[in-house]
Parts: sequence; C-alpha cells; structure tokens
Amino acid sequence: MRRTLPLSLLAFAASVAGAQAPAHLTPIAEAIRARERGDTVTVTGRATAGTGQLQSTVFDISVQDATAGIRIFSRKFGVEVHEGDSVVATGVVQVYRGTHELMATALAVVPTEARHIEPADVPIDQAMLPKYDGMLVRARGRVARYGTSEGGQFLTLRDMRPEAKGTLTIWVPSNHGVPVDLSRVRFEDSVTVTGIIGRYQDNPNDPVVWQVIPRTHDDVMVPTVPRDLPPWVTAAALAIALLLAATLLAGRWTAGRQLRALRETEVRYRQLLALSPDAVFVHADGEIRFANPAAAKLLGLDGEAQFIGRDLHDFVPPEFRGVLETPAVPAPGQLAQRHRGQLKSATGRSVDVEVTAAPCVYLDRPAVVVLARDITQQLRYERDLEGLALVDELT
Repeated sequence: MRRTLPLSLLAFAASVAGAQAPAHLTPIAEAIRARERGDTVTVTGRATAGTGQLQSTVFDISVQDATAGIRIFSRKFGVEVHEGDSVVATGVVQVYRGTHELMATALAVVPTEARHIEPADVPIDQAMLPKYDGMLVRARGRVARYGTSEGGQFLTLRDMRPEAKGTLTIWVPSNHGVPVDLSRVRFEDSVTVTGIIGRYQDNPNDPVVWQVIPRTHDDVMVPTVPRDLPPWVTAAALAIALLLAATLLAGRWTAGRQLRALRETEVRYRQLLALSPDAVFVHADGEIRFANPAAAKLLGLDGEAQFIGRDLHDFVPPEFRGVLETPAVPAPGQLAQRHRGQLKSATGRSVDVEVTAAPCVYLDRPAVVVLARDITQQLRYERDLEGLALVDELT
C-alpha cells in the first residue's frame, strides 16, 4: 500500500499544474464542455487503462471520475500509470478523430491505494452509447463482421436483443501495447468485450462509429458454446442429438462419446455448407445475415465475410425482389417453388440463377433462407436446343 502524502488532493493538483493552470480541479464532464473555449484545465480520476495498454508508441491512458471519462495523451511523458491509480493531469481538451483527449502538459500519480473501476454494462444501442463516452464499459453481442485493415484488427458486434439498434466496433490498433488477438473470433460468435469506449469519426461529415478498445487479451471473451447455425442445420443437429440421447439411455454410448459426436456433427454440417456448390444465404430486415462461400463467389465477393451485413437490394434487381423478400409458404407435403431470374454481382454483372426461397427463423428473428444456383450454362444449352429444333429437319 502506498503512503498518502500530507497534502490535500487540491493542493496536490495545484503542485502538478504549477503556473500552467488554475489551482482547482475540474470535473471531466465540465472539462469536455469547456473544450471549445480552449481552457487549460486540471482533472483527476482513476486510471481505467494504464501506460502502454492502448498504444505502445506514445503516452495514452484513460481516466474517469464520477462525471465522465477521457483519454489523456502526450508524446513526451514517461510516467508509469497502472489501472486503478489516482491520476491528476493538466492540459487542454481536444478532439482527435471524434475522440476527446486531454493533451497533457503535466501529470502525476497521487500516492494512494489503487482502486479499480468496475466496467459499466452497456447495450449496443446508438441512442444510449453517448452517455458512456470515454468510460470503461462491458458489452455483449454477436459478431457481424471481422477482419483486418492497415491500422489494426476489428470486430463489429450487434446486440442480441431484437429492439436494440446499431452496432459496436471492437478495435485493436496495430500499435496496441498489449497483445490482443482477434483471429480466434468468427462470424456469429457470442462475444463479451471490456474496454474504453469512444467515438470515431475520420472526417467531420462521416457518420460516428462507436468503438471499444480492449486493454488486454482477457478483455475479449468468447464463450465455448456451439455457434448458431442456419435453421435447417439446427433441426438436423437436434434430430441427431435426440437419437444420440436415446442411444445413451440404452447404454450404447458414454457421455463423452455423445459430446464428441455432437461436435463432429456440427463440423460436418459446417463443412457441408462450405463445400456446397449452390449459394446459400439468409436475410432479415433487408440485411444479409449468413452466407456460404459459394454465395460470395456467385456474386463476385472475395469471401462470405464481405457478404455479411450488406443490403439485399445491392444484389437483387427490383423485378426479382418479391420472390426473395416475401416467399410463398409451401403447402404441407410440397416443396418450395423454384424461380428463375437474375442477381447482380458486386461488379454489376447480371447472373442467371434459379432460386428457392423459404421463410425461417434465424437467431430468434423472422428471416428468409435462399438457395441459388448459377444456370448460365444451362440457359445457353436450352437456347441451343431451341435453335436446333427450328432448323434441324430431322428434329
């Protein structure tokens, strides 16, 4: 335990600020509101991200008090700050790509016992995220997108509640100070992330993106549960599970064998979809929610990850949308009706397809599953036969 100095926090702040700032503390929320005046302010708070966690090449920490949170940035400091430290900093609040930062000219760690801040649980809802700007938060959601860019790794999460609106980006910059590997996360995984939330806006006219920067590898948690599968795969897996359960009761299988069999079944169905030559995708509310590699290839995309989250209308001409948006429910004992038409690829090329669409429930939401087959060669063959039938006397 650190020994507390015989100075009040106010006197300590005054000694840190020196002649550069008034000898009084400003709540972080008030300091942010005073940004446009360019005032020099002195703030204090508990560190929610310490030295070298958010970035390794500069001094970049995060603190919060009872009113708000803020990043503290400097290119010259060498102060060691740990999570839970009480920090006093003086500087001017600025905005960098949407994020509020205190450009610090003076900073010190108050010699007192560390006290960690409990992260606030936040919904992935655009209307509610602004009040947590700059704070330590915890969010849960499904992976809608993932990948890498020149600046680092990212995940896009969406809330699992139907009424929630918007997404949340998990961002790990390439100069992140602590190794955080997002490559183990896959589409539709259920992820819990803890970190510092903030706005990101590259240009003033760009939409605001809310992002969370995790501090350590442990801040990104992926539960070890089976991922949600398309409805027809889920039904098949359920039937196999029931069969295995009956077999287990008969004494033919052990619990360990049953678990391994279920896992192998899930893997086989994922492989089946991945190897299927027919395109399979699921859409809901006009948004693509699932796609296999064949669907991405059919529509000119590099991978199914580029398909997820896209607008259905990007690939379906107006005259063909009725079939795919509101498919007829087949009568009992009948198969879903097949339709011929055209889809638009990502490059604008028209693709002749035969599709079957059926309503379903995907991730507890009404959706439509679509199976599409490229019939370009088949149509060419049919046209050739028609031509022969007209000119060939023997035919």
